[in-house]
Amino acid sequence: MMRTFVGVKILLGTKMHSVLDEVRQELRYEKIKWVDLSTLHVTLFFLGDTTEPVAKVVCKFISDSFSQTNAFSLLISGLGAFGERGNPRVIWIGLEPNKHLNDIQHRVEQLAVALGFQPDARGFNPHITIARVKGKSNASLVYRVLSEYGPQIQQQVHIDEVILYKSELTPIGAMYTKYCSQNLANRIG
Repeated sequence: MMRTFVGVKILLGTKMHSVLDEVRQELRYEKIKWVDLSTLHVTLFFLGDTTEPVAKVVCKFISDSFSQTNAFSLLISGLGAFGERGNPRVIWIGLEPNKHLNDIQHRVEQLAVALGFQPDARGFNPHITIARVKGKSNASLVYRVLSEYGPQIQQQVHIDEVILYKSELTPIGAMYTKYCSQNLANRIG
């Protein structure tokens, strides 16, 4: 068994890296585990424990379904947190609604459900996780920093590949490797 999910890779520009470095600096005394910015992605469907034969079915589906799907752009915008208001657990970058992303996600979810996986009861809430808050934090500081720097987080990102990721949990955090992928048609850039 391996832990897997389907997603799209997110590459941030230099300006976004600089803004996020400032956010990290502002929150340096909080118990926050920051994600390596080279591994940023949007999870379309978290499969979880997956056998090799099922992973191969997912790979064939990704290849067959998305080879003729055009690449597209997403607008990332803002910062926020999941968790109870007084206890942020996950810090994220937001995404403006996008029909293309929603269509790909819907198609992946249909396959996953047909294979016996359970959809997220909360529905699809596209975001880019950038940190996990460990333990109790100064919630008012976290929300103030996210509110202050959020308006500076805005960039078009190009989506030109759908990926089945293998996720391995390690003491230093999750490690993501590409199990298989499909480039989208008419790649941008």
